[in-house]
Amino acid sequence: MLFLSRQDAVLLSAIQRALTGGRYYASGTWTKSLVYSLIRRGLARELNVTIRGKKYRLYTLTDCGIRVANILGKTFNL
Repeated sequence: MLFLSRQDAVLLSAIQRALTGGRYYASGTWTKSLVYSLIRRGLARELNVTIRGKKYRLYTLTDCGIRVANILGKTFNL
């Protein structure tokens, strides 16, 4: 959530890299389940964007998600 709070909108592959500290890609299945659990809780949303005929799914936090991420950041001094 902290990674998403510092970005406007990100691709799933960027979230996969952030979960591992940028060393390699995390499992796609695990990352999708994590992101979709945030969406179900109303903390994130999925944006579908088409650029030059190619479809992309971008993920961003909702206002509630940003507030929760800020609280987590202050709590853990991140």
